Amino acid sequence: FYEQDEDADDDLLISESIQCGSPVLHLGFVDSRNSHDIDAVCLSQAINSYQAMITNCHKKLYGKEASNESQLRVTTFSAASFNVHFKANSALDLFGTSVLDETFKKIDELLNSRDDESLQESIRSLKGHTISSYKNFISVLLQNRLSVKYKWVSSTLERKVYSRYVNFDRVERMWNVIQASQVISSEDRTFVGVFLASSVENGKWTLRPNDGNKNISGESQDKDLLSGITIESKPYKIKCKEVQEQNMASLNITHKLILEAIQEIK
Repeated sequence: FYEQDEDADDDLLISESIQCGSPVLHLGFVDSRNSHDIDAVCLSQAINSYQAMITNCHKKLYGKEASNESQLRVTTFSAASFNVHFKANSALDLFGTSVLDETFKKIDELLNSRDDESLQESIRSLKGHTISSYKNFISVLLQNRLSVKYKWVSSTLERKVYSRYVNFDRVERMWNVIQASQVISSEDRTFVGVFLASSVENGKWTLRPNDGNKNISGESQDKDLLSGITIESKPYKIKCKEVQEQNMASLNITHKLILEAIQEIK
């Protein structure tokens, strides 16, 4: 895409979306030679972190129960740089749009911000796991010296398509803004339950929540917080920072809970 006949390309994108009954998105990676191929590890890391960014943002907007509709499926690849074609799990409604359109627009605010100030505002509004995966995505682009382009069908009925190109200079600037920001990739979590284990030696702890969900474990950077904890009998309210981490070699995503405050419930 981004060729001479942009309108014709948009028409094909809209037709593709109508045919599959879902939003269609194209994501392109552009190196200095405008290559039609890409390193396999780079591609897997980029797709994985991009999907995580979409999913985390969608859950922030609509809740965890809506995460399935944020999933993207690769349908094909094309040249003119290296482009990945996706269709979404979310179905089009009677107006030719979907709930995922708002999520795409939020991600667009991160990738296509007018200036550093507007990017900082978007980062603050989406802070947490969305920004953690956004940071991973920008890191992949930076390490492989890639620009990125993308377009998606916002509405088939209105024949509305959003098209963007983010050059490598802007990728570098986004990374600098991310690095200059304060802690933005964690989310606040609160739990009430009974401690099953705690250690002032290593700061590790395990809690059985009252809500019936599975036991949770984490660590405490301030080990003195765990001093005097009563095991298996007294209920406590705890506040934690939940940090999302991604191993860029295995692509596995893990969540770590860091204890910040404890209150015994009388």
